[in-house]
Amino acid sequence: MSDEKCRILVNRFLDHLYLEKNLSRNTVSSYKTDLNLFIAYLEGERSARGPRSADDESTTGEGPESARDFQDDPDTPDEKSGVLQQTTGGHTDNTHDFQDKSDAGIFEISRLTLIEYLSFCRKSGLHHRTLSRYISTLRSFYRFLVSEKAVVHDPTVHIPNPKTVLNPPEYLTLEEVELLLTMPDPATVLGCRDRAILELMYSCGLRVSEVTDLTMQSVHLNERYLLVFGKGRKERVVPFGERANELLTAYIDWSRGNVLKGRISDRLFLNFRGEALSRKGLWKIIKGYAARSGIKKNIKPHILRHSFATHLIQNGADLRFVQELLGHADISTTQIYTHLDRGTLVDFHKKYHPLENMAKQHR
Repeated sequence: MSDEKCRILVNRFLDHLYLEKNLSRNTVSSYKTDLNLFIAYLEGERSARGPRSADDESTTGEGPESARDFQDDPDTPDEKSGVLQQTTGGHTDNTHDFQDKSDAGIFEISRLTLIEYLSFCRKSGLHHRTLSRYISTLRSFYRFLVSEKAVVHDPTVHIPNPKTVLNPPEYLTLEEVELLLTMPDPATVLGCRDRAILELMYSCGLRVSEVTDLTMQSVHLNERYLLVFGKGRKERVVPFGERANELLTAYIDWSRGNVLKGRISDRLFLNFRGEALSRKGLWKIIKGYAARSGIKKNIKPHILRHSFATHLIQNGADLRFVQELLGHADISTTQIYTHLDRGTLVDFHKKYHPLENMAKQHR
């Protein structure tokens, strides 16, 4: 298969992710990067030892010791290992075509080659979640190639995801949230914007990309809700509180116009140049205020979203309700927020267990 045909097929795969799977530009870009890394590995291997023969399709267990982690064990039950869910809708246009270095080798690999690649990645110290994403990318790619009749066999069949340990996401206490939210100065143009952003992120539990994608049409101030497009471009209604409403109104009425300076933009949140605020720009804003607050925690972009979900559940919110607000397709994703501390568990037990209630009645 020529290099040109390979390049066309890979670009068709990226188009498929955007147009049919409805994935976001950022997600499609991640797929593209993962495939580029895989091709670079294959090219390096061929340069070092020449192309692998078809006879190497044997999967007798020969190869790197750590490769066994990526082969099915017939003697153990299949464990659900936290398969990485696909993320949201978007596309790379034709000006970002897949690198011309793509090589027919990617269409001819054996299962053993794939196992060796994943073992190489693991030895490089990659996090298990990154490995899961690599496997997910390659699995989707080869399934697409099979459906397009570009390959006969899918080398990712029977390649399991690495076993993962889902650690509860770090979140802020209510006092820490309040401290962080009060860091911006609402009397300044950018401080007014930042105060509204932080309040909205905590009030609505929004992802960073959802905040930067908000438009003026997304906001319904009188009814106090947002129309949010989440993963897979799925629309959901997210209410916000009175304080968020006041801060958002102040931003729209005053700060936003000062930033625009007569220009026109549909985006809700803008940078100091009057352009759409980027994800990276928003992350810098959060990190800057977190540093000023003195909060001694590992602040990450979604920490306000994690805090939003955790606080709702700790205060007795129904898990299905939280799932709907967060825009999770599967409730198992929402369950990671049920990491209640021991004190909360004791309080819940005392409040809801029937024997505890009976004891109270006899006192």
